[in-house]
Amino acid sequence: MSEIDNIPEGWVETEIGNIPIDWKCVNFIEVGDDNVKRPFISGPFGSNISSKFFVESGVPVIRGNNLKLGIDNKFNDEGFAYLTKEKANELGTYAEKDDIIFTAAGTIGQVGIIEEKNKYSKYIISNKQLRARLNKKNVLPIYSYYWFSSPIMEKILKKRNTGSTIPLINLTILKTLPLPLPPLPEQKAIASILTSFDDKIELLQAQNKTLETIAQTIFKEWFGKYQIGDDLPEGWRVGEYSDLVKLSSGKGVKKSDYIKDGKYQIIGANGKIGRLNKFLINEKVILTGRVGTLGTVFMLNKPAWISDNVLINKPCIENSFYFTYFTLKGFNFFALNTGSTQPLITQRDLKSVNIIIPESIILKKYEEKSNILFSKIEINTAQIQTLKKTRDTLLPKLMSGQLRVQDNDIR
Repeated sequence: MSEIDNIPEGWVETEIGNIPIDWKCVNFIEVGDDNVKRPFISGPFGSNISSKFFVESGVPVIRGNNLKLGIDNKFNDEGFAYLTKEKANELGTYAEKDDIIFTAAGTIGQVGIIEEKNKYSKYIISNKQLRARLNKKNVLPIYSYYWFSSPIMEKILKKRNTGSTIPLINLTILKTLPLPLPPLPEQKAIASILTSFDDKIELLQAQNKTLETIAQTIFKEWFGKYQIGDDLPEGWRVGEYSDLVKLSSGKGVKKSDYIKDGKYQIIGANGKIGRLNKFLINEKVILTGRVGTLGTVFMLNKPAWISDNVLINKPCIENSFYFTYFTLKGFNFFALNTGSTQPLITQRDLKSVNIIIPESIILKKYEEKSNILFSKIEINTAQIQTLKKTRDTLLPKLMSGQLRVQDNDIR
């Protein structure tokens, strides 16, 4: 240790902690692309990019739904509004390959990166985003993405919030954000390690999507060819959804009661929303949104607390779990909506939906085929969780220099 400041030998103290002596800690503005006039930009004024300018196709507009918290979500390349090329050129707030995008208002800490694999070569950022274009001689964009989407930077961004009612950051704040800067070869090595985990995760997620699509395709081939009113095969019948399931609602829990490191997840209409040390249900069930978000349908096979904006579907006919799952996914939830201020479906309305119930032998055969497919999905999902845990453990060590790697370490 140094006798002066107790900093370990070979390290220097910075605002983000100690880093190796051959690294730098710079303000983000120092790595902006000096080949462009404005490497850091904010989106246009809201009135210049309002819905009245949206068209059916053209240049996609990046909005809040395209960015998420955490390193699992580099960029959601779906759900765009579009502008004409002329309007996009007028605004000029383009985002292209290797640009880093930040949420400026709302959910602070959301970060995205435009990659080669994305659908479009150019995007327009909305009034609630900031864009950074970097000098690749100094920093690899993908390395900076991992840093800015890491938990430590999420906390820093939230602390620099300047909004009173709506969380807010601006260009001045963005330009002064800290960035640890190893030599380029080490940046490349760090990014390659993290990207290799993400590539494996994306591959397994794609496999899971394909496996579920296969199960859904079989469902449609076996059961989708019959409609209410058709002559049905022997043993088939028309019934109500309540003949197929036992339906119940989850129970609400106050946010103040959430436990950060709780053992069990709290499941809302859009998925995980928090944790508790108690569970409401501990069996394989199907969940769907009841209030606010309609149309989401997902399976649960571990103990969890279910929020009161979710309906719990427990199949009550033998060998009908996956049949129930895809039957529910095929419902027109918006036709069942009875909400005035927000979307709402009632248990009574869902229970009374008419459905076709096949005879038991074909249900059993379908359950057996689906079990094979979804068992593989469960194996992949467990592997995904292991990969994420390992990656998330490595990230802070790599980004702080506690774990040193070089480009030749990953060849």
